[in-house]
Amino acid sequence: MGDAISCGAGSVKLVAMADLFPDRLQGSHKALTKQFGDRIDVPAERQFLGFDAYRKAIDCLRPGDVALLTTHAAFRMLQFEYAIEKGVHVFMEKDFVADPGGVQRMLRLGEAADKKKPQGGLPG
Repeated sequence: MGDAISCGAGSVKLVAMADLFPDRLQGSHKALTKQFGDRIDVPAERQFLGFDAYRKAIDCLRPGDVALLTTHAAFRMLQFEYAIEKGVHVFMEKDFVADPGGVQRMLRLGEAADKKKPQGGLPG
């Protein structure tokens, strides 16, 4: 996540975070705030926990913003699909999927994302 924040592309700012476990979310928030200061703008009301936390975090974004999907590959497709639905761009860490069937589904989702062409945000 740190690489995405420090990429130098405009004014990148983290505005929401999601995790299953409170201690991991708090630890990540603390470390990122220490490293990036005011580029981490994630108050308690935009820190989400649970299996649906990714939805709440993505709901904080506007069409054209970027969602960083950094969770386990098993959850990635659901998150990618929701981001497409909401019209946000996606940056995913490797591994994208866990099996060959997942590769096919991920490719279909990528095609759906290309067809949607979100407005604003990144050129593309």
